[in-house]
Amino acid sequence: MANREQYWSVCLYPYFLSSLSSCTLVSYTDEELEQELALLAQKAIARFKFPKVPLTYDFYRPVPEVSMNPAFGDRFKIEVKHDESYVDGWYFTEEGVTMKEILVIIAWMKYYWVEYQASKERNYENLYADKDVKAFSSGNLLQSIDKMFMDLMFAARKTEEDYSRVNKNGRPAVGDVNA
Repeated sequence: MANREQYWSVCLYPYFLSSLSSCTLVSYTDEELEQELALLAQKAIARFKFPKVPLTYDFYRPVPEVSMNPAFGDRFKIEVKHDESYVDGWYFTEEGVTMKEILVIIAWMKYYWVEYQASKERNYENLYADKDVKAFSSGNLLQSIDKMFMDLMFAARKTEEDYSRVNKNGRPAVGDVNA
């Protein structure tokens, strides 16, 4: 079980959500949003090359304490108790994940989010089958999504490269071997 600061819903998701604007994410329910963000984070962590701290993670769901107290003769009253300070969610199992690692993870999460947006089938559909009707062309949309995709890939690589250039103490890491 982790402390509250290690939960992705505290240390990762708010920074990711504040870094982009998306009509799709707004339309999700809380459960769908949590699931989508967890998948993006897992992909981003898998893509992260050479982190300086372990990025292992796990899912925690508090197990309720169930006690049966005799209430009325043969019937039992079930009381469910659990620690309210912990919530369901993904968390980093190791302490020491800093904002430096979070920024790299967020950069890759944005990359994978745009990859998902580009792969939506509705972007490729024709609105009208009639050749005489002038309609919105998805070509410009796809071109701008592709440009954003490439820009975010470059930005994520740059963020990760900048991260790898300094050691844990913030000093240049050029020449550090296994430091």
